[in-house]
Amino acid sequence: MINLLHLTTSTDIMNLGKSIMDNEPLVTESVKPQLLSVLAKLQKKLFDDINNQYIQHRTLDYHDMPITQVAVNKDGSKCITGSFDQTCKVCDTETGDVLLNLSHTGIIYGVSFNNPYGDRIMTASFDRTACIWDAETGKRLLTLFGHKDEVVVAKYDPIDNLVGTASMDQTAKIFDFETGEELWSIEEHRDTIISLQFSNDGNTVLTGSFDSNIFLWDKRTHKKEVAFEDHKAEISNCCLNFESTLVGSGSVDSTARVWDVRTQKCLLTLMHDDEVVSVDFDKTGRKFATACTDGLAKVFDLSLDNGKPTSILTGHTKELSKITFTPGGGFVITSSSDGTVRLWHWDTGVCAQILTHHKDEVYDFAISYDGSALVTASKDCTSQIFKRSPSYCDQYETMFKDSDSL
Repeated sequence: MINLLHLTTSTDIMNLGKSIMDNEPLVTESVKPQLLSVLAKLQKKLFDDINNQYIQHRTLDYHDMPITQVAVNKDGSKCITGSFDQTCKVCDTETGDVLLNLSHTGIIYGVSFNNPYGDRIMTASFDRTACIWDAETGKRLLTLFGHKDEVVVAKYDPIDNLVGTASMDQTAKIFDFETGEELWSIEEHRDTIISLQFSNDGNTVLTGSFDSNIFLWDKRTHKKEVAFEDHKAEISNCCLNFESTLVGSGSVDSTARVWDVRTQKCLLTLMHDDEVVSVDFDKTGRKFATACTDGLAKVFDLSLDNGKPTSILTGHTKELSKITFTPGGGFVITSSSDGTVRLWHWDTGVCAQILTHHKDEVYDFAISYDGSALVTASKDCTSQIFKRSPSYCDQYETMFKDSDSL
């Protein structure tokens, strides 16, 4: 695997190509044009990312109650919304039309696509089940039973044919994606499991709980591999970086922490003035963002190893609900109870855009792989679809129009 996590908009593509060819025997002179073309296209995506501007495209007002969560497929052509009204809507992001109606007998709290394929949908419900659906026909393929209380998380494994669920019954369960067979039940937490993530290296499962603990589990042996237990109150959010070498966590104890998976040590404790509700790594794993109930977001450069924020994002007037980096890492996106979604330059903390189309709290948002589509979920019972402005998408096209012939 060729690591391109350090590719930036200022990287010299010719020199990078030469370096790859020098270090990778299988990348020969005969494929040099294709290599340089791919590198140029990847760099163009970074240019697109740092010049993002979004325009409001569609309003989805098909739900009767607040929308809890939203997800988009890889290319941003479809989105799914889960709601307190016990339904999940599958919508076309271009037309805004409802393509499918999926339903449970309880609140739908979690939704996800099996990206990058996007042909399956998973829903998690307060009816104590999770379901897997055909994304084209809406057929319910599997109902996953076994939880004794509300299911709040439903996630796909990006490597193996597995899905995971987490519940208020203090357990997480791993199921076979094809048969629905329960393969493994995680039962060592002492409170609601609020976070679950499969690692990109295919080896572990991460769980975070209101019991203040974060565990990493070995997928092969089903045993607890690592325990991170330094938080003093409920975990609100935790995640792995792309390379699965770091864990980031946010807690009601007003701290965020960064942990080293290999050494099992806490590398940084990041102090805040209020509860930390959301955290995220950028794709390189060198930047880490936090969102807080005091309305502030912070971005940390982990390479500095000093625990001080590179930037503090100020402007929201109420508590934050989510923070994430854009796919290329050029921006940070935040959502808030003040009804807005904001895009920020992560390095300076300058707000680049405010999306003000909701009338109540924004609970969640999702962005497509290429950043072309951004979809929100709100207490006002609507989702807003934003598309990247064509003028910004095309601004740098001329720089790369000849990349195929390099």
